[in-house]
Amino acid sequence: MDKHKTDASTRALISRVRSQLPYAMLSDRSFVRRRLGRLQKTGRSGSGDDLLAELAALEVRLARSVKERALRAQRVPRFTFPRELPISDRAGEIIRAIKDHPVVIISGETGSGKSTQLPKMCLKAGRGISGRIACTQPRRIAAITIAHRIATELKENLGLSVGYKIRFRDRTSPETFIKILTDGMLLAEAQSDPFLEAYDTLIIDEA
Repeated sequence: MDKHKTDASTRALISRVRSQLPYAMLSDRSFVRRRLGRLQKTGRSGSGDDLLAELAALEVRLARSVKERALRAQRVPRFTFPRELPISDRAGEIIRAIKDHPVVIISGETGSGKSTQLPKMCLKAGRGISGRIACTQPRRIAAITIAHRIATELKENLGLSVGYKIRFRDRTSPETFIKILTDGMLLAEAQSDPFLEAYDTLIIDEA
């Protein structure tokens, strides 16, 4: 292939891939960005055909990821916030804060509904689409109980929109938006996913 044609095709592919990054799953965005950086550094010494083939493979991966994210956005369950919980009165304020700030600290009395309602508020704020919402708990029984409570409020079976992960037990699925897990499990996942790119939101409960 003519070098000028190869360069033009490469630039066009890179441009197409980059234009799709904001619409992909978070983990795929990070992977593709890293891979593009390596390819651009090594591209001059490699074969033009090989470079185009790798870029085409990235484009296919990204197209699948964009489709997955779009499907997740369509599957977000409907829900409400129980009026009897004090935190529900501040739902609008909290959701705005989640949208406007990368870090939000929320303090409230025990029993105010923080553990069960904050994951839903994050979902209402648009989180959980590009990656899951993780909510940590220090104890296994708390993780299981909270996951069951949220699933009940969503009128779903456990393991669909809401699931949990503790030692030796994973009750999540590809459809899961909210994942309740112990602190230890999150630390274990960081061994294989050091930037925790499977999640777009982390709720550190009882910090």
